[in-house]
Amino acid sequence: MLTTASSRLPAAFLALLTSSALLAACGGGGSANGGSAGACATGAAAAANQITVAQEPDGGVSTPAGKCWASVPPTTMAVLDVGTAVSGTSATFKVAWSKKDLYILADTQVWPINNAGGANWWQSDATEFGVSGSDSHSGAFTSGNTYQLAITSDGTLQTSGDNGTNANPAPGAIAKIVANKGFYTELVVPWGTLQVSAPAKGQKYQFDIGQDFGDSSGNRLAQMVWQANPAMASTSDWHQDTSQWGDITLG
Repeated sequence: MLTTASSRLPAAFLALLTSSALLAACGGGGSANGGSAGACATGAAAAANQITVAQEPDGGVSTPAGKCWASVPPTTMAVLDVGTAVSGTSATFKVAWSKKDLYILADTQVWPINNAGGANWWQSDATEFGVSGSDSHSGAFTSGNTYQLAITSDGTLQTSGDNGTNANPAPGAIAKIVANKGFYTELVVPWGTLQVSAPAKGQKYQFDIGQDFGDSSGNRLAQMVWQANPAMASTSDWHQDTSQWGDITLG
């Protein structure tokens, strides 16, 4: 579990980390969506390309071992889509939801951390998120509610605008470096950004996540993904092809 941290984040992201909105304990009061106090997440990972995700209050989370995240089992990004696996590294993720937001938290084990890719952020240690308000798996982003987003290990949110409208959303993002261990990132996406007006249990959405591992020269060594088809990597990148994505079901 992640217990101590040495942060190199910009002041704006440090402010997010210490804000009451992101760090509110799930047992510390009523949630913004009207849920009961202390209603921590209780999700369970499913097999293959689908996971059922847990519901939690809108108060937010802090670390992978935080009070609401602790009961959500991690899912491993196990598909090598690019490059050669880097010894001693791993990447897992957790997903939860409230009536207001979709939460994704990734825990990346890698040391030292490299962020030398610059504008080519995918050449750095970065977490990529494929989020959507639909479940069409139609391939290209044509609906206007499907996005590729990423967070580099320095806490920078990357919005590529890869969707039908080429519009960049503005979800919340945090990142925290853990000395001699790695880093974790959390993405909070409002359902309104995904054009979902009333999220409810049983709804299913296409989703994927990947982790880039870079070196100190700004070269990507590997990319591990939850659901990708490595045979298509040279012709159709998973982050722009929803036919390769998995599913999350609101539980």
